[in-house]
Amino acid sequence: MNQDLFRQLENQVDLALESMEVMRLELEELQAENARLKQERADWEGRLTRLVEKFSALEQPSASPSEQDYSA
Repeated sequence: MNQDLFRQLENQVDLALESMEVMRLELEELQAENARLKQERADWEGRLTRLVEKFSALEQPSASPSEQDYSA
C-alpha cells in the first residue's frame, strides 16, 4: 500500500515539475514579447512625436528669406 502511495506522489510531483517547466518557458516567451512590444511602442511614439512637431512647425508662421522673396 505504501508503495502505491509513493508512486502516486511521485507521479504528481513529476507532473507538477513538468507544468512548472512549461510555465517557465511560457513566461520567458511572454517576457521577450513584452520587451519587443515596448520597443515597438517607443518607436511609434517617437515617430508620432516627430510628425506632431512637423505639423506644429507648419502651423507657426515663419519668415525665412526664401518666403520673403515670394511675398514681395
